[in-house]
Amino acid sequence: MMKIGHRGAADLEPENTLLGIKRAIELGMDAVEVDVRKTKDNHLVVIHDEKVDRTTDGKGYVCEMTLEQIQKLKSGKGERIPTIQQVIDAVKGKCKLIIELKEHTTEIAVAEIIKKNKLEEECYVISFHHPIIRMIKSYCPELHTGLLFVGEPVEPVKVAEEANSEALFPNYKFLTNQMTSKLHNAGMKIFVWNCDTKEDIECMKKAGVDGISSNRPDLLAEVLG
Repeated sequence: MMKIGHRGAADLEPENTLLGIKRAIELGMDAVEVDVRKTKDNHLVVIHDEKVDRTTDGKGYVCEMTLEQIQKLKSGKGERIPTIQQVIDAVKGKCKLIIELKEHTTEIAVAEIIKKNKLEEECYVISFHHPIIRMIKSYCPELHTGLLFVGEPVEPVKVAEEANSEALFPNYKFLTNQMTSKLHNAGMKIFVWNCDTKEDIECMKKAGVDGISSNRPDLLAEVLG
């Protein structure tokens, strides 16, 4: 069962930072999940929100700032917003990487940087925007992909197949035994997000999911070993 540090170690260190990623690795996570957006000058940076206001000491939209402007901002504990290449350098050979695409403009660039770093087997690309996943899979069939969603689809296997994806990433609150069985019977995987208590982690462990994402990787390590 894959242990996934959400945005690195979001409840322990500043989210989507190299410090948080390092903490997740130190806690024995099998993978870390990060979010990717594109700057005004077309660099891929790791940040969840479309604006920098919540997680840094700056203000404004990521897409209206250059990489130089972005990397001058502080994210807490002296951390800066990293590029996706900096994140890849931090995790390569240590754990897998799950990249969430937040925007329709990032598919090809993300696929190219994954291929450049030969991470196809060590990486999942996921998104709430399912057409993004179908597009990136068409461009780079060897990529592992997953669909994020909140709720319970009537036909989970069909949802995955229509996006040409091999995994679903539902919110753990909507997981059912039927959903898990259907996906596993179809040879697909299911990863849940975000379990931040021991009780919820234990529940998902018993449900037989393929992986659990958490803002508390310390609890994941404690429960799953």
